Amino acid sequence: IGDELIDRYGEPPKQCRNLLYVSLMRNLGGAARISKIEHRGGTITLFPEQIDFEAFGAVNEKFKNAFVISAGAKLTIVYRPRRGDEPLEFICDMLALYNEQLNQKKKQENQ
Repeated sequence: IGDELIDRYGEPPKQCRNLLYVSLMRNLGGAARISKIEHRGGTITLFPEQIDFEAFGAVNEKFKNAFVISAGAKLTIVYRPRRGDEPLEFICDMLALYNEQLNQKKKQENQ
């Protein structure tokens, strides 16, 4: 959809891009079994129903350990944006890569 908007109207304003990222994040989060994503006080917290620690570890390594897993009362993944990060884009990229890792793992298990 984003490419179509750019083709038709040119570069969309930041608010429009953010809306597209939120939609993509929800889609990718659902595929990764993330039940909730919360943004408060500059911190983004993801609430996974479950997590594949091996797959997530590989993803987090590629993102220079930007994410912290907390196993308190609820399992959470916490991200505090660093200077220069685009948080919504960063989360979408992480979720896309995590989903790729999960899909590769499923394929290997089925062989």
